[in-house]
Order: sequence, then structure tokens, then C-alpha cells
Amino acid sequence: PFPCLDTGDPDLYKAFSWRFWHLIRDGGAMGIVLPSGALNNKGSASWRKDILFGSGFIDVTILENSRGWVFKDIDSRVIVGLFALFKENNSIAKVLYLRGSYRDYRSYSSGLYRDTISISVEEFMSWTSEAIFLLFPRPEAVDIFSKMSSHPRIRDRQPSPAQPQPPMLPQWRTRPVAELHATQDREYLLPIEWSGEFDHIERSTLRTTDSGSQQ
Repeated sequence: PFPCLDTGDPDLYKAFSWRFWHLIRDGGAMGIVLPSGALNNKGSASWRKDILFGSGFIDVTILENSRGWVFKDIDSRVIVGLFALFKENNSIAKVLYLRGSYRDYRSYSSGLYRDTISISVEEFMSWTSEAIFLLFPRPEAVDIFSKMSSHPRIRDRQPSPAQPQPPMLPQWRTRPVAELHATQDREYLLPIEWSGEFDHIERSTLRTTDSGSQQ
């Protein structure tokens, strides 16, 4: 009854998350608090897809338990997700409402309504193959990530001539071999003449040195 429970560690939250979802009827709603594994672990991927494809409404707020502001008796590095769902069979949530992550109560209370991000479920599912909830430092980062995700991935391969050409697909592909070797790969290096100066970065200062003197 609990898919993928044996994927990764058999954590109890996986069983409870499925049980919560199975208990509510069509048209029912629930609000639950789950650990970060429910947000990003492979073992909860099928559950995340299930709630996205079976909810008429879904709202997720991510909290970081820094200095124990969420749960005092739990490690301060713990991340939790607040899920609010409305179950609607034969329906796919059109929009996912996402907030956080928040590291303290002040940012949470002030950003609860101001920082709400509306993402189409279709776009959200295109970000990762396992419907992972990513941690964004601020709402503006979502727009940046969205634009980056619209471009072809470096692993995308050019199709054969018999296949249609997808838009924006690069006319090349990458094949990692090894790091560039200064001796064996000398033929690929461009010869340059050194002027005797080089950029030197030390801690927080930027210096250009020439014969040991700072300029």
C-alpha cells in the first residue's frame, strides 16, 4: 500500500505520508508537516507526483529549523515542509503555491503572503524527473531558475536526421573524457606571452603584483 517504501531508507514518514493521502476522500483536505525527505528524496517521488496529479489545490511552505525556531527539540539543520492539499480525483492541480525557505519566524510571518510563488504544475514537473521541491533563497530566484530551465540541458543529444528538430536544441553534444592535461594536451593550449604580472587574490583583497610589489 506504500509505494517505494523500500527505496532508500525505510523511514516512517513515507508510510505516514501515503496513509494521510489515502485517508482523505475525494473533496477532502489535509494539512501535514513532513521532513525534507518528502520534499526531495527519491523514495517519495511517487508520492509527490501522486499529490500533484490528484489535487485540486496544493500549497507548500518550506521551513529551515535554524536555531530551533520551528521545533526546539529537533536538530537546527532540519528542513520541514508544510503541505496543504485539497484532494480531487481525476484532476490535476493547475498551479502549485510555494513559499520559503524561511530561516526564522520574522521572515516567515512577513513573507507568508508577500512571497507566495505561483508555478504551473506542468512547469514544476519539467524541472526534475522526480518532482523535487528545490530550495530557493528568495522568490526572485524562481524566475532566474525558470529561465535557465527553459534552455536545453547539457546532456541533451542532437536527434538523428530522421527525427524532428526540437526548438533550441544545440548542434553539438558533450562527452566528458578527462581533465585538460598541461603536457599531453599541449596542442590544445593557446601560447601566450607572460608580461610578468598576475592577478593575486588573498582573502578579501584583490591585488595585482609585479616583482613582489603591490600595485
